[in-house]
Amino acid sequence: MVTPDAVENRVGGVARPGSPTALLQPTTSVQPAAIAAVAALVGDTARASVLVALMGSDNLSASVLAAGAGVSASTMSQHLSKLKAAGLVECELQGRNRYYRLADRSVADVVEAVTLCARTIGPAGIAPGYHAGLSVARMCYDHLGGALGVALFEALKRNGAIASRAEGGSRVQPVRTEAVETEAVAPTHRYRLTYGGMAMLGDLGVVLPGGNRPALRTCRDWSQQASHLAGRLGAALLGRMLELRWLCRGADRRSLTVTSEGRAGLRLRLDIELSEITVELD
Repeated sequence: MVTPDAVENRVGGVARPGSPTALLQPTTSVQPAAIAAVAALVGDTARASVLVALMGSDNLSASVLAAGAGVSASTMSQHLSKLKAAGLVECELQGRNRYYRLADRSVADVVEAVTLCARTIGPAGIAPGYHAGLSVARMCYDHLGGALGVALFEALKRNGAIASRAEGGSRVQPVRTEAVETEAVAPTHRYRLTYGGMAMLGDLGVVLPGGNRPALRTCRDWSQQASHLAGRLGAALLGRMLELRWLCRGADRRSLTVTSEGRAGLRLRLDIELSEITVELD
């Protein structure tokens, strides 16, 4: 039954904000059908395997992705075509081979978010042992995830290298350069690099690139139920750790191992003691 109030609250067929009928309309420009289409693509086990494998930021061949997903080359070709058509992956031709990568950071964010949901509210017993291999340290697209990633974020806050935007005082005044300041105040963008943080980065040889991507943001770690550092700073720190050989990549190209040099460097330069890191395992 259409009530007078419902009619009064509609102008030109569009519900006014706050009206009962407005609650039934989409709140974003993305229609539910489009969301469902992307969810259906990600919801296939083989395609989900592809997206997870590409979270290591490597360009991988179709044959490698097929082996990892446990499907034939022809089947993988069909899956990759669908992912590419939807804009979730990109393909680069090198000689006679095609190599695939995630289309951009937003796709990685979706994979991380779905992984977090799968661990916290999804069916129990998914992929036994999967979390254990990646919970200590891993590539989270282009930054450090896992218990070590969380420990790095906490150490930077503890040492005053980054600070919440809500904190005051000269010690945490934002740096007035495009390279390190971000105007976003979303929950994941609440931190800024301090003057002391700039000095620390310089001592480590970390070069923070420019760009439109937020300099500092947080990423919810699905394995630890806590936040780790992302954004341009997170990517630059991981890149430098790999250059210094503090970390080396595992056989799966996503897991990371701390080297003896890394143990010393993390302790002396960043005040991170590996023996004190608590790892949450399923």
